[in-house]
Amino acid sequence: MRSVAPHARRRFRPPALRLALLGGALVSLACEAPERTVPTRVAVPAPSRDVREDRRAVQTVVATLIPGDTLHFGAGTYRLGGGLVVSVPDVVLQGDTDGTVLEGCSPTAVQAMGEEAFLAECAGLVLTGARQQVRGLTFTRFSTALVLAGGRDSAGPIPQAHGGQRVEDNTFRESSRVEVWSDTDAPTVIRANRFVHLHHPLQLLGRGIEVRDNRIESLDDTRVPYASPGSAITLRPLRDGRCGDVAIVGNTLRGHAHGVVLMIAADDAAGAHCTRVTMEDNAITLSAAHRGVGVRVVNVQRALQEGWLDVPAPQDGWPTGFATARVDSVRVARNQIDGAVGVAVELLFVGGADVAENRIATVAPLAAAERDALVRSGTLGDGAGVWLLSPTWRTTNGQAVWQWPAVATRRR
Repeated sequence: MRSVAPHARRRFRPPALRLALLGGALVSLACEAPERTVPTRVAVPAPSRDVREDRRAVQTVVATLIPGDTLHFGAGTYRLGGGLVVSVPDVVLQGDTDGTVLEGCSPTAVQAMGEEAFLAECAGLVLTGARQQVRGLTFTRFSTALVLAGGRDSAGPIPQAHGGQRVEDNTFRESSRVEVWSDTDAPTVIRANRFVHLHHPLQLLGRGIEVRDNRIESLDDTRVPYASPGSAITLRPLRDGRCGDVAIVGNTLRGHAHGVVLMIAADDAAGAHCTRVTMEDNAITLSAAHRGVGVRVVNVQRALQEGWLDVPAPQDGWPTGFATARVDSVRVARNQIDGAVGVAVELLFVGGADVAENRIATVAPLAAAERDALVRSGTLGDGAGVWLLSPTWRTTNGQAVWQWPAVATRRR
C-alpha cells in the first residue's frame, strides 16, 4: 500500500466544477430568429475598448445571426468581460487580417481581483452550435478562454452531439484553458493554433476530437494567471464515462510540467472507458522547473480498486464500478520527448498500448531524497508522476518507459 498526501497547491479543478463557477457570468445570446434567410457577412462595430460598449455591441450583432453567417470582428481589442454564449449553428467567428484581440479582463484587473473573481468575471466564449468555426482571433486574459460544448443542464456542461466545430489559426494568451466537450462521430477539430502562457491549455472531455499541428508553450511561469504551467493537453471521460476516438498529432509542446495526459480519475464516472486514442508525431519539451513526464496514461480508478494507491476511501468504500474502468487501444508513436525527469512515458493500468518509435532524449534520474519529498507532498498526480510509488521505482528511475502492471503493451 502506498500513500498519497493531499495536494499542497491548486493544480486541477474538475471541469464540471469550474464551469459551474462560471455559470453566473454566462450570458446566452440565443434570441428570436432574424427575419432574413440568406447567410451573409455580419460586421461587429469597431472596438471602443470600453467593456460595456464592446460587450453590448457583440451581443447585439450576435442576436442577428442565422446559420451560415460569418461574424467578422474589426481590427483592434474588444474588451468583453465575463462569458458569452453563441448558440447559432454553422456560423464562423472571424478575426480581421490586421489583428483582432478579444480580452476578458485588463492586466490591472487580473492582478487585483483574486483567483475566484478571475474565474467568474473573466470567462470567455461558449460555443454550443453544431459546425461552428473560430478563425484568426487572439484571446487574452480569460479564465476559460473558449468552451466548445452542446449546452448545459443542472449538472453542468453537456457535450456537443452534432460535431463539426473547428478552431483554427487562433492565438490564446495568458489564460487558464480551452475546453472541448464532445460526443460525436463528426470530429471537433483544434488545428494550427498557438497557446502561450496557459495553465492547462487544452482540456478535452469525451470522444470525437482531433488536436493537430498546434503550438503550445509556457516559458514564463509568472505570466500564467493564478497558476503555473500544468499539463499541456489533458483527455478525460464525459460524465457518462465515455472517451475515445481522439487524435493528438503533430503538436509542439514546450515548457509545461507534462505533455499529453489521458486520465480516468476518481471523480469520473465509475467504470469509465477510454479507447482508440492516438498520440503521434508530437514534439514535447518539458519545463526544467517542473518534474514532469512527457506522456501519461493513468487509470486511477483501477489503481484505487486494486489498492495500488493508498488514499482514504469514502465511508462506503470505492465504487464497485472502479473494477471495470478501462483504458485500451492507445497508440504512443514517433513522439520526440525532451526534458523528462524519472520517466518519459508513464502507463498505469492500461489494458493495451502500442508504444513505438518514440525519440526520447536522456531521461534525468530523480534523486532519492527528492522522490521522498514528492511522495510526502502529494503532488504526484499533476507533478512528477505516480511511477514514483511503484515498488520498482529505483530500477525504473531514468528509463524511457514505465508501465504497471507490465503486460499487454507492444514497444517498438
